[in-house]
Amino acid sequence: MVRLPHLAILAALALAGCSGQPIRAFSGNAAQVAAPPDKVSALLAESADRASTALESLAAVEAARTPVADQVAPATHAPPGLARAITVQWVGPVEPVTRTLVDRAGYTFATTGRAPAVPIVVSVDAENTPVLEVLRSIGLQMGTRAALRVDGTRRSVEIAYDPAEQKRP
Repeated sequence: MVRLPHLAILAALALAGCSGQPIRAFSGNAAQVAAPPDKVSALLAESADRASTALESLAAVEAARTPVADQVAPATHAPPGLARAITVQWVGPVEPVTRTLVDRAGYTFATTGRAPAVPIVVSVDAENTPVLEVLRSIGLQMGTRAALRVDGTRRSVEIAYDPAEQKRP
Protein backbone atom coordinates (compact mmCIF):
# COMPACT_ATOMS: atom_id res chain seq x y z
CA MET A 1 0.00 0.00 0.00
CA VAL A 2 2.81 2.36 0.69
CA ARG A 3 4.14 1.79 -2.80
CA LEU A 4 1.02 3.05 -4.54
CA PRO A 5 1.38 6.72 -3.46
CA HIS A 6 5.04 6.70 -4.42
CA LEU A 7 4.26 5.29 -7.85
CA ALA A 8 1.49 7.84 -8.35
CA ILE A 9 3.84 10.72 -7.49
CA LEU A 10 6.53 9.32 -9.78
CA ALA A 11 4.06 8.97 -12.67
CA ALA A 12 2.79 12.53 -12.14
CA LEU A 13 6.34 13.90 -12.21
CA ALA A 14 7.17 11.95 -15.36
CA LEU A 15 4.10 13.27 -17.14
CA ALA A 16 4.79 16.82 -15.97
CA GLY A 17 8.26 16.63 -17.52
CA CYS A 18 6.74 15.90 -20.92
CA SER A 19 4.60 19.02 -20.96
CA GLY A 20 5.91 22.42 -21.92
CA GLN A 21 6.79 24.40 -24.99
CA PRO A 22 8.26 22.64 -28.01
CA ILE A 23 11.96 23.17 -28.71
CA ARG A 24 12.58 25.50 -31.63
CA ALA A 25 15.54 25.17 -33.93
CA PHE A 26 18.11 27.97 -33.82
CA SER A 27 17.89 30.41 -36.66
CA GLY A 28 20.85 32.57 -37.64
CA ASN A 29 18.65 35.69 -37.54
CA ALA A 30 17.91 35.52 -33.83
CA ALA A 31 20.15 37.66 -31.64
CA GLN A 32 22.28 35.83 -29.12
CA VAL A 33 22.66 37.17 -25.63
CA ALA A 34 26.25 37.08 -24.43
CA ALA A 35 27.09 37.52 -20.79
CA PRO A 36 29.47 40.39 -20.09
CA PRO A 37 32.96 39.19 -19.09
CA ASP A 38 33.60 39.01 -15.40
CA LYS A 39 36.26 41.16 -13.78
CA VAL A 40 38.81 38.35 -13.45
CA SER A 41 38.61 37.43 -17.14
CA ALA A 42 39.04 41.07 -18.14
CA LEU A 43 42.11 41.43 -15.90
CA LEU A 44 43.61 38.21 -17.28
CA ALA A 45 43.12 39.38 -20.86
CA GLU A 46 44.70 42.74 -20.05
CA SER A 47 47.69 41.05 -18.39
CA ALA A 48 48.14 38.75 -21.38
CA ASP A 49 48.18 41.77 -23.71
CA ARG A 50 50.80 43.52 -21.57
CA ALA A 51 52.96 40.38 -21.42
CA SER A 52 52.74 39.97 -25.20
CA THR A 53 53.78 43.58 -25.74
CA ALA A 54 56.70 43.19 -23.32
CA LEU A 55 57.91 40.03 -25.09
CA GLU A 56 57.76 41.79 -28.45
CA SER A 57 59.83 44.66 -27.03
CA LEU A 58 62.41 42.23 -25.61
CA ALA A 59 62.65 40.43 -28.94
CA ALA A 60 63.22 43.74 -30.74
CA VAL A 61 65.96 44.74 -28.28
CA GLU A 62 67.65 41.33 -28.57
CA ALA A 63 67.51 41.44 -32.37
CA ALA A 64 69.11 44.90 -32.38
CA ARG A 65 71.76 43.89 -29.84
CA THR A 66 73.04 40.63 -31.34
CA PRO A 67 74.04 40.12 -34.95
CA VAL A 68 72.22 37.55 -37.01
CA ALA A 69 74.40 34.96 -38.73
CA ASP A 70 72.56 35.51 -42.01
CA GLN A 71 73.77 39.13 -42.13
CA VAL A 72 77.39 37.98 -42.41
CA ALA A 73 78.62 37.80 -46.00
CA PRO A 74 79.30 34.28 -47.24
CA ALA A 75 82.91 33.23 -47.71
CA THR A 76 83.73 33.38 -51.40
CA HIS A 77 87.46 32.61 -51.30
CA ALA A 78 87.56 29.77 -48.79
CA PRO A 79 90.40 27.26 -48.91
CA PRO A 80 89.44 24.02 -50.71
CA GLY A 81 89.06 21.93 -47.54
CA LEU A 82 86.82 24.49 -45.85
CA ALA A 83 84.73 25.14 -48.96
CA ARG A 84 83.59 21.51 -48.97
CA ALA A 85 79.84 21.11 -48.34
CA ILE A 86 78.86 19.06 -45.32
CA THR A 87 75.65 17.95 -43.62
CA VAL A 88 75.70 17.73 -39.83
CA GLN A 89 73.25 17.84 -36.93
CA TRP A 90 74.66 18.32 -33.44
CA VAL A 91 73.63 19.63 -30.06
CA GLY A 92 76.33 19.27 -27.44
CA PRO A 93 79.82 20.33 -26.41
CA VAL A 94 81.72 22.42 -28.94
CA GLU A 95 84.98 20.46 -29.09
CA PRO A 96 83.78 17.10 -30.51
CA VAL A 97 81.80 18.64 -33.37
CA THR A 98 84.59 21.08 -34.20
CA ARG A 99 87.17 18.30 -34.17
CA THR A 100 85.00 16.20 -36.52
CA LEU A 101 84.48 19.09 -38.96
CA VAL A 102 88.17 19.98 -38.95
CA ASP A 103 89.24 16.35 -39.51
CA ARG A 104 86.88 16.02 -42.48
CA ALA A 105 88.29 19.21 -43.97
CA GLY A 106 91.84 17.88 -43.65
CA TYR A 107 92.91 20.46 -41.07
CA THR A 108 94.50 20.02 -37.64
CA PHE A 109 92.61 20.89 -34.45
CA ALA A 110 93.93 22.36 -31.21
CA THR A 111 92.65 24.05 -28.07
CA THR A 112 94.43 26.72 -26.06
CA GLY A 113 93.65 28.23 -22.71
CA ARG A 114 91.73 26.70 -19.86
CA ALA A 115 88.40 25.15 -20.85
CA PRO A 116 85.47 26.16 -18.64
CA ALA A 117 84.18 23.70 -16.04
CA VAL A 118 80.87 23.56 -17.86
CA PRO A 119 81.45 22.83 -21.54
CA ILE A 120 80.23 25.31 -24.14
CA VAL A 121 77.18 23.80 -25.82
CA VAL A 122 76.42 24.56 -29.46
CA SER A 123 73.63 23.59 -31.82
CA VAL A 124 74.47 22.83 -35.44
CA ASP A 125 71.90 21.93 -38.08
CA ALA A 126 73.53 22.31 -41.48
CA GLU A 127 72.65 20.67 -44.77
CA ASN A 128 75.04 20.93 -47.73
CA THR A 129 76.74 23.90 -46.08
CA PRO A 130 80.45 24.75 -46.49
CA VAL A 131 82.55 23.71 -43.49
CA LEU A 132 83.71 27.32 -43.10
CA GLU A 133 80.10 28.52 -42.68
CA VAL A 134 79.44 25.84 -40.05
CA LEU A 135 82.61 26.87 -38.21
CA ARG A 136 81.47 30.50 -38.40
CA SER A 137 78.15 29.53 -36.82
CA ILE A 138 79.96 27.66 -34.05
CA GLY A 139 82.17 30.69 -33.42
CA LEU A 140 79.15 32.96 -33.13
CA GLN A 141 77.45 30.58 -30.71
CA MET A 142 80.53 30.50 -28.46
CA GLY A 143 80.28 34.28 -28.13
CA THR A 144 82.80 35.77 -25.72
CA ARG A 145 83.47 32.48 -23.89
CA ALA A 146 85.96 31.34 -26.53
CA ALA A 147 87.33 32.28 -29.93
CA LEU A 148 87.46 30.04 -32.99
CA ARG A 149 90.57 30.76 -35.04
CA VAL A 150 91.09 29.39 -38.55
CA ASP A 151 94.55 29.54 -40.13
CA GLY A 152 94.40 28.66 -43.83
CA THR A 153 98.17 28.73 -44.39
CA ARG A 154 98.90 26.27 -41.57
CA ARG A 155 95.67 24.36 -42.25
CA SER A 156 94.70 24.51 -38.59
CA VAL A 157 91.67 25.41 -36.51
CA GLU A 158 91.94 26.40 -32.86
CA ILE A 159 89.48 27.00 -30.05
CA ALA A 160 91.00 29.61 -27.75
CA TYR A 161 89.37 29.72 -24.33
CA ASP A 162 89.61 32.97 -22.36
CA PRO A 163 90.25 35.03 -25.52
CA ALA A 164 90.38 38.31 -23.56
CA GLU A 165 93.22 37.04 -21.38
CA GLN A 166 95.18 35.70 -24.35
CA LYS A 167 95.21 39.09 -26.11
CA ARG A 168 97.11 40.66 -23.22
CA PRO A 169 100.94 40.69 -23.54
